Amino acid sequence: MSLLRQSALAALSAITLAGSRFAFTAILTRRLSVEEFGRFAYALWLVDIAFLVCALGATGAVSRYAAEFRSDEQTLQSFLRIWRRWALGLPILAGVVVLIGAWLSGYELNVWAKLLLSIWAVASGIMAMQLAALSGFQRFESIFRSNLIFAFIILTGACLLPLSYSGMTDLFALMAAASGAAAVPGLLVSARFKNDKSLPLTANQLRKVRNYALNMWLVALLWSLVWSRGELPIVRALLGDEGVASYVAVLTLFGGAIQGVMLGISAVAPQLTTLWGRDKKEEAVALARSVMDLQLLVCGVAALILIYMGPELLSLAFGIGYRSNSNVLAILGIGLVSMVVANQNHLLQIATDGRFSRNSLVLSLLILITLGFVFTNFLGIAGAAAARTLTMLFLAGFAIYSTIVRWGRSAVSLQNLMIAGVIILVSFFVSVGIDEINKMIRIFMLFVSILMLAFFVKDASGKLKVMFIIRN
Repeated sequence: MSLLRQSALAALSAITLAGSRFAFTAILTRRLSVEEFGRFAYALWLVDIAFLVCALGATGAVSRYAAEFRSDEQTLQSFLRIWRRWALGLPILAGVVVLIGAWLSGYELNVWAKLLLSIWAVASGIMAMQLAALSGFQRFESIFRSNLIFAFIILTGACLLPLSYSGMTDLFALMAAASGAAAVPGLLVSARFKNDKSLPLTANQLRKVRNYALNMWLVALLWSLVWSRGELPIVRALLGDEGVASYVAVLTLFGGAIQGVMLGISAVAPQLTTLWGRDKKEEAVALARSVMDLQLLVCGVAALILIYMGPELLSLAFGIGYRSNSNVLAILGIGLVSMVVANQNHLLQIATDGRFSRNSLVLSLLILITLGFVFTNFLGIAGAAAARTLTMLFLAGFAIYSTIVRWGRSAVSLQNLMIAGVIILVSFFVSVGIDEINKMIRIFMLFVSILMLAFFVKDASGKLKVMFIIRN
C-alpha cells in the first residue's frame, strides 16, 4: 500500500475518532449538568492514565517492531508470541489500578459503577493494544474500521441512554462496550500471525525490545501527562468539578485540533521506522523534513482558527455558557505549532531507543506541574492553559535543537518556524487585546493571516508548500 493511501486511511481514522469524541463530548455537555460532566471527564482521565501506568511500553514496542520485523516473518511471529501475553495481562492490571486511583482521588462511586469502571479500563486497554499492533502492521483500513465501530456505539448510546437517571453507570457501561467491540478488528488481524513453531528471539533481541519497551512506557506515560491532561488533577483540586468541566470543554476542542493536524502522521511514522530499519537514515530524515513543512502549514491554519474563532467554536460545540473561555482556547492555540516536530521526535526516539523522549518528557513534566500549580492558582483555567502551552513549546524547541545537533540544520525548517510563530503570536495579541471585536473583522483577519502563512511557508527547494497540497 502506498504512503499516500496509508496517509489517507490514517486521516479517515483520525477524523472518525476525533469527530466522534468531539460529538460525544458536545452531547454530554448538553445532557449532563456541569458537575456531572466534570465527574465523567475525570473518570475518563483515570481510565486513560491507569492503562498508561500499567502498559509497560507494550504498545510502543509492537508499533515499532511489528513494522521493523515485517520483512522477517519468523522473527515477527516470535516477537508477537511474547507480546500477546502482555497485551492481555496488562489491561487486566489496569482494571485494578483504575479503582485504586479513584479511591486515592476521593472519587465516590457505588458498587456497580466501580465494577463497570474497572471493566471499561480493561476493554480500553485491550483496544489500545490492538490499535498499536495494527499501526505496526500498517493495517490502517482495520484501524479505520475499529474507530468506526467505536464512534457508532458511543454516539448512539449518548443519544439514547437515559443519562439523567442513571448517574455514571450507563456511561461507564457504554464506554466499556464501545472499547471492547472496537478491539475486535485488531484481534482478528493479529491472530493471523500466530505460529508456535517459530524460533524464539535471541538474548540480544530480547534485551533490545525490553529496553525500548521500558523507555517507551515512561515516554507514553509522560507524553500523556505533558501533551494531554496532566494538569487536570491540579485543576480539580483548585477549581473543583466545575473547573474541570470548563477546562475539559476547551481541551476537547484543542484535542480535536491536534487530531486534525496529525491526520497523516500516524501513517508516516511506520514508514520512517521501516526506512530506519533498512538503514536508509538520510532518506528518513529528508522525509521527516518534508512532512514538517507541510505540517507547519496545517498547524498554523488550525492555530489561527482557534485564536480568531474560539467564541463561535465553543458556543456552537458546548453551548453559550462555555463561550467565555475563548481566551483559554486562544492560549492553547499557540501551542499547536509544537506538533510540527512530531516526525523529528519519532526519529530521535528510535535513534536513541526512546531515551531522548524519556529524558525530555521528564523535564517537561516538572515544568508543567510547577507552572500548572502556580499559574492555575492565580489565573484559573487560563493559567492551566498557559502552563500547557509553554511546556509544549519547550518540548518542541528541545526536539529542534537535538535534531540540528544530530543531523544538521537542513533537517528542520527554521525559517518557516519563525514566520509561522510571528504570524500566530501577532494574531493572538490582536484577538485578545480587543474586547468586543466584531465577528466579521475577526473572519477577515483570519483570512489575511492564512494567506500570509500560505505565501511564506516554503519547502527545502523554495517552492510554496501550499502548491504541494493543491497538486496532491
